[in-house]
Amino acid sequence: STPSVVNLCSGRSVSLLRIIERMNSISGMEMQVRVNPDFVRANEIKSLAGDISLLRDITKYKFKFDIEDTISWMFGFNS
Repeated sequence: STPSVVNLCSGRSVSLLRIIERMNSISGMEMQVRVNPDFVRANEIKSLAGDISLLRDITKYKFKFDIEDTISWMFGFNS
C-alpha cells in the first residue's frame, strides 16, 4: 500500500549560507544575517538532507530544478 506521508525533498543538503548568497546575487542586495546565541544549541545539527527514495519509488520523478532555480523562480527571474 502507498504510505500516507512522503518527504518532499531533493535528497541533497544545501547550506543556509549558499541560499543567502544566491538570494543576494539575484536581488542585487546584501542580506545581513545575525545569529542570536540564545537560540543556538550545543548539539545543533550541522547538515541534514531528506531521504528521497520513497518519493522516487512512488512518482518515478526525475528532478529538473535545483535550489538555485527555485530561488530564482521565487524572485521572478529565470536561471
